[in-house]
Amino acid sequence: MKFLTALFVMSAFASNASAMKVECDFTEPFINLKVDTERRIVEINDAIVGQRSAARIGSINETRKHLVISYGADKILVIAKKSKGNNGMSDKVYDFTGTLRTAGQNGTSLIGGCDLK
Repeated sequence: MKFLTALFVMSAFASNASAMKVECDFTEPFINLKVDTERRIVEINDAIVGQRSAARIGSINETRKHLVISYGADKILVIAKKSKGNNGMSDKVYDFTGTLRTAGQNGTSLIGGCDLK
């Protein structure tokens, strides 16, 4: 059964990366991202600041191991397709590991979990 679930998840990535929805959670700071690649938008919910916003997806690149989505002026979301994720605060196991990066030499990174929706 685990094999079939993994096969389904991987086929969702492989079949059409341009038409998928992914939700990612990060902690410290508490950020939730809802990615809709078909609409080419990322909805951002920053729970600490209490701010919700949205940004257009600039580019989507896919390799065998990663899905890389750039959005806004300098944000990059890297989803590791072959690695389970977690948000660092709960026991929930996510489908994938997500890394949220700020572009540039001195950029910061957050590690979290992402699920297909």
